[in-house]
Amino acid sequence: LIIGEVYLKRKFNINRKKQKKSLSHKRIEFVGILVIALIFFVATMKLIPKYGGLTTVVTMSPLFILTALFRGMMQWIYASAAKVWILEVFGAIILGAIYIVLLVYSGLLSS
Repeated sequence: LIIGEVYLKRKFNINRKKQKKSLSHKRIEFVGILVIALIFFVATMKLIPKYGGLTTVVTMSPLFILTALFRGMMQWIYASAAKVWILEVFGAIILGAIYIVLLVYSGLLSS
């Protein structure tokens, strides 16, 4: 993940400086992440009784992946010239791949 981010920073000349966000952008991002979290927690509460003892990693990883994808999408829409969205989407894809490998290894995805 770190090597990939360093490569992407050099290839696309990405500089991760603190950027000013407008108030409307902050509100949209906050509401979007809040909606994702609420839907995720309701879905998790429905799935836990069905699958029993799921670990915290298995239940919380999709929330982090979806949040990173949403933040990448918001950065692409509002500040695409900064190209920071490339790092967010790359991180979400890598986390998603690790999550799928974890599910296959634990046997939850085999059924």
